[in-house]
Amino acid sequence: MKSQPTAFATKRNEPPRNKVYLTSNHMGVSRSGVTLIELLLVAAFLAIGIKAAYYFGIKHGTMGYVGGFLIGSAGSFLSFGCFGYCIGFLIGMITGFPEYPTCSNGTCQDREAPDSDYRYEDYNGALIARCKCGTPYIKRGRRVMQLQPNGETKPYMIWKPLRGWRRDETGN
Repeated sequence: MKSQPTAFATKRNEPPRNKVYLTSNHMGVSRSGVTLIELLLVAAFLAIGIKAAYYFGIKHGTMGYVGGFLIGSAGSFLSFGCFGYCIGFLIGMITGFPEYPTCSNGTCQDREAPDSDYRYEDYNGALIARCKCGTPYIKRGRRVMQLQPNGETKPYMIWKPLRGWRRDETGN
């Protein structure tokens, strides 16, 4: 009696089609390793840890070497992370965060990707955001314009650095 193929049967050397591999390139080939920037950052964190270990080791002996290395490495990692977060926050305050204001009906808000009330779509080669109410918006610089049914735009809101979204009082 012949055996029936199972749902998990695949060709030789081919990954199963029902699994998603997060570490694969566009060809489905698994990759490993780190990028150059990751390698340089880890080397910098370790170098700072070694420098701190040397400094604390001279003053406090063996425990100073161990504690200095841990404090130096972890401290440099946390300092780098906090610095990056602060730079990102400042850029967001200047350029606009969230990306789109609350819609003109006052119900839809721009949040992180899966929870956002805005959906992005192509409109004659331009990227527009459409809220759940159906109103389309287009962003030009720090200004968000409502897209009218006839294709014209109407000023809606403008991002004021460090003050947030404000009504755009300019004429069309």
